[in-house]
Amino acid sequence: MTESLRALEVMGVPNAEQRRFPRRSVHAGGTISVGDATYVAWVKDISETGICFFTKHEPAPGDYLRVTLNDSRLPANLRGCFEGTVVRVQRSGPGAALVAIMFGVLGAVLLRA
Repeated sequence: MTESLRALEVMGVPNAEQRRFPRRSVHAGGTISVGDATYVAWVKDISETGICFFTKHEPAPGDYLRVTLNDSRLPANLRGCFEGTVVRVQRSGPGAALVAIMFGVLGAVLLRA
């Protein structure tokens, strides 16, 4: 269920879509690299401008991360390394966070290819 439909169902008011690019549901494993450390990530969705994933690492907004997707079930344009800045961190349980990063220009160009 989309956020807009959930808002309509719960509050009786639609939640306007604020994203510039549609998200593509991915549900695939990957890793994130922060300096010399690597953490497992479970990717929720991706768009031309960013990616959203679950991880046990809780970065701070403004941190720069590299996300590597190498799941063979993914289309070729979604496999590889994408870098970006953390724009949102939301705790989603003990030792887990939902993290959203915004890509730099190169990541967006690769996804359009």
